[in-house]
Amino acid sequence: SEARFRNILEQTPEPVLVLKGEQMIVDIANQPLYRTWRTNASVLGKPLMECLPELRNQGIMEMLLDVYHNKKVIKGYDRPVVYDRGNEGTETLYYNFVYTPYVEGDGKVTGVLLIGTDVTGSVLARRKLEYSERRFRSIFDTTDVSIWEEDFSGVSTAINELKEQGVTDFQTYFDQHPQFVQDCMALIQVTDVNDATVQMFEADSKREILGNLPKIFSEETLPIFIGELLTIAEGRSEYR
Repeated sequence: SEARFRNILEQTPEPVLVLKGEQMIVDIANQPLYRTWRTNASVLGKPLMECLPELRNQGIMEMLLDVYHNKKVIKGYDRPVVYDRGNEGTETLYYNFVYTPYVEGDGKVTGVLLIGTDVTGSVLARRKLEYSERRFRSIFDTTDVSIWEEDFSGVSTAINELKEQGVTDFQTYFDQHPQFVQDCMALIQVTDVNDATVQMFEADSKREILGNLPKIFSEETLPIFIGELLTIAEGRSEYR
């Protein structure tokens, strides 16, 4: 029944809205919707664009009319909606949403049912992470200092196996088992290097370096690599 539907709607934690007719008259709305709009039940009976004129030119009315006239269901993800907050300026919120025809008991479509989930927090967090990644990549690619990205997971597994065998004096073990050190070199996956590294090794491209760490290490660099192995074996977070 209508009363039961309204009761369910009021208990829904996400904004829910029912709009009626060509003008998209606000017919039903719940408290989360009012909070988002920063309004109250005074909007009931008013056209959507009268309540929120800032929605014009955001493509929302066009989608609503498409659903209403063509009985379509439209879904969207991370969709931005810009609200006019008066003296506070504008605020952009992001939604996952579903617009679906509102069908009466006789089967006639009289409006549109809107259900939205506010995903602003996750969208902004993802964008911040993407910005940090782009910034890191810019520094990585343009710095004059050689930088490597390496995957030591295979090395960690090999060292854990030594621990299970009872090895505790890793410095002595590495000194006495040079083949183990060589094997660990082969386990390292070089995932990326910057241009400074390519120039330092006078390589033709990154590809020449990636995956060929044992060929790059020389006798002079072995003590440094063994130091890295000790750092992993001893559970330290920094190489010294």
